[in-house]
Amino acid sequence: MVFDPFSLFRDCCGFQESLSGLEEDGEGRRVLGSIERTNLIIVVLMTAGSLLVGDYRVVTGVLTGGGLMAFNFRVMRRIFEGGLGQRKGRVIASYVIKFVCLVAIVGAVLLFLRKWIAPLAFAAGVSSLFLAFWIEAVRNLRRKGNGSG
Repeated sequence: MVFDPFSLFRDCCGFQESLSGLEEDGEGRRVLGSIERTNLIIVVLMTAGSLLVGDYRVVTGVLTGGGLMAFNFRVMRRIFEGGLGQRKGRVIASYVIKFVCLVAIVGAVLLFLRKWIAPLAFAAGVSSLFLAFWIEAVRNLRRKGNGSG
């Protein structure tokens, strides 16, 4: 079974058929777990690098942004995994509510915590999940290129 990252965009957001590769021991779960681990490693490395700056606002910004994205990815994963047995409308509504909450949390962090968090460091922490996706995509391409996929 091959993990298809674009399966959510096909056929009305991919909810007409089950998500491919999310069986208990499937490749999709392995890839999602790998993305979470890679994100954690990136956040740890960014935090270590921000310690060199010597400003606590940068460290807390990276940790807050990275933690928020890790939490966001976990919630999104639970919504889609739990929604496979539900109706489409319910899954879409859960995802929309999660997205609105995420935007509200990001806005609240930037508005209320700007004394303790550097906004640029927060943006760098938020980008950790994006980097994790790209790293996992490159890994999968290399695996497929070597014939071990």
